[in-house]
Amino acid sequence: MARPKGYIIGIFFAGLFFVSAISSAQEAAQSAAAGEQAGKFEYMSEKLRDPFEREKQEIRKPEAVKETKPLPELIIQGVVWGTKIPQAIVNNKVLKVGDEIQGVKISGINRDGITVIFDNQQYTLMKVSPLSAQDSKKEGQGQGLVSPPSPQTK
Repeated sequence: MARPKGYIIGIFFAGLFFVSAISSAQEAAQSAAAGEQAGKFEYMSEKLRDPFEREKQEIRKPEAVKETKPLPELIIQGVVWGTKIPQAIVNNKVLKVGDEIQGVKISGINRDGITVIFDNQQYTLMKVSPLSAQDSKKEGQGQGLVSPPSPQTK
């Protein structure tokens, strides 16, 4: 009895599959045995990071909140701004840019007021008219208008 051609080809491929499965199982067993003999793998590169080690995350400590000192009381009594050297009268003293009073450095003088640096913060003190100065003294402020502090940029 003659066997059909498809039957012979089917047996051939089944045998080929069986041999392939056996050889891959033998290779897997050999590599597992080699891994057990070696123990664990060691990464030998000195300049590159170990890809098998989890990345170490640095825990940043929160920065301590720095308490800001209150700005000393500065009363602007007058401003001379249209000259080569602008000046301001603050607490009965004539000051120019770069001068210090009560630990506060004068960094700018213009027609609206003065800019000062205190405790690494920049403040803008606006000159106050005599009428509004009297109102602020009644309320207990005495400094006139102060803009919110901005970080000093250098």
